[in-house]
Order: sequence, then structure tokens, then C-alpha cells
Amino acid sequence: MFEICKYQLRQGFFSIRTYIALLIGIVIEIVCIMPLGEFSKIINAPLNIYDAFLYFNLNSVNAVVVFLALVVLISDIPFTSHNENYVLLRTTKKKWVMGKILYLFIMCTFFYIVLFFVGTLFTADNFSCSNEWSKPLTTLSQDTNGTLQTEYNVYFPYKYLITKYSPFETTVLSITLSIFYGFVMSLFIFLMNLLFPRVLGYAYSMILHLINYTLIFVFTSHKFIKYSLLGNNLLAYHKIDGNVIGKFALTLKQSYVLDFVIILILVFLIMKSMRKYEFKTT
Repeated sequence: MFEICKYQLRQGFFSIRTYIALLIGIVIEIVCIMPLGEFSKIINAPLNIYDAFLYFNLNSVNAVVVFLALVVLISDIPFTSHNENYVLLRTTKKKWVMGKILYLFIMCTFFYIVLFFVGTLFTADNFSCSNEWSKPLTTLSQDTNGTLQTEYNVYFPYKYLITKYSPFETTVLSITLSIFYGFVMSLFIFLMNLLFPRVLGYAYSMILHLINYTLIFVFTSHKFIKYSLLGNNLLAYHKIDGNVIGKFALTLKQSYVLDFVIILILVFLIMKSMRKYEFKTT
């Protein structure tokens, strides 16, 4: 299993697809955090080392769009190549699948860690290394009438997170939820591509992503949030003290348990589907 994963990592890091996906994600992030960097300089207050990533990743629209970059990263699922025939001669289908699944988790984690460090480096000329909330974000969290949003195009309505968690805790929660959503959706794409032609596999996956988005943003009532996998993996959409929509959402513990259960189900279905899969190279 680990050798399969190691082999796939070598293939992935030599693929132009990986760097295109990272470039897309990085561009989206930089465009998002530029107003925050300007705002911190205007009020002459440094950002925290975690601020750029949190400002970017807590924004639900950014999370929806950046997932498309992640899809590019893993777009060759199930990663079949001419060499795979020889690989399968030396291992079992079970180990082959588990190696690919481990690769997916590593790449999802790598993707979001890269985004974290890019955000940090982009604001490196004006940040401090501490685990205290910075003045720019605390100021924005108190902008209840939207004056700063209108004037400086910056928005951070998460006072309840500032009250409840430290910047480090918020970053860990936000990044792990994002990784789990990316991993679950990657497994779903893997399964769809085993069951259907690749075009249909991606079509069904994008439909699921769109449904998750619709349950959050299209319906005026927030009572559908807990039925959205995307919503359950966005930190801002959880039952946290002070969160207005929290009464409609799951707790963080419930979201992590749900992700774990869905992952187990998808892995089981992938293993079952692989037995009937006609191996083809691309």
C-alpha cells in the first residue's frame, strides 16, 4: 500500500496538473487576501501569522471555488497509466486501491497546507508570530453595520470564533474540515470514475458539489445547512456559541464523526467496485 502511494506521489509531483491546481488555488487566495493586507497597513496594525489563511478559508464562497482547483489536482482518478499493469502484477487490487486512497488524503492535506503558507508569506511584510487575535480581524469582527466592508472591501463577521477559540485552534479546525471535505469528494469522484465513464463521473461529482452549495446559499432558510456536506465542513456553519445560524447546524464533533462514517462507506464501495472494474490505462 505504501509503495503504491509512494509511486503515485512521484507521479503526482512530476505532473503539470499538480502545479496548475496549486497555481489556481494560490491566485484565488491572493486575490482574496489582498484587501486584508491593505487594510492592516491603513490602520497600521500587523496581521497574525494565521490571519491570511483564516480570512480566506472561512469565506464560504472561496471554499466553494477553491474546491475546483482541488478537482484539477486529483482529476486523473483512478490514476491509471501504462505502468499500472506491471504494478498490479506485484500487488493486489486491495493494496493498489488503498495506496491510491492514501495518496488522495496526502494530496488534499498538501494542497491546503500550501495555501496556508502562501497566505502567510504573502503578508510576511506585516505580520507578527503570536497566538493572539490581531487588531485587523478583531476590528472587522466588530463591524456590525458594514461600514468597513463598504469602505475597504474587507469582511470578517466571526466574532463568535474570536471569543471561543485562539487563532491556532481556529486554523486547525478550519483546515482539517477543508481537508476532510476535499478527501470525501475525492473518494466520491474515485467511486464515480470506477462505475461510470470519466466524463459522467465528474459530472455527477460536480452535481453533488452544486447540491451542497445550493443547500447553503440558495434556500433562504438556514434549516437545510445540516444536510449539506459542504456546510458541515465549513467552520462558520456550526453550532458554536454566538453563531446566529448555529441552531440549524451540526456541532463540530458531529461533523467529524459524519465525515469519518462517509469515508468508511466510500472506501467500502470503492473496494467493492474495484473487483468488477475492467482495468484500463490512460
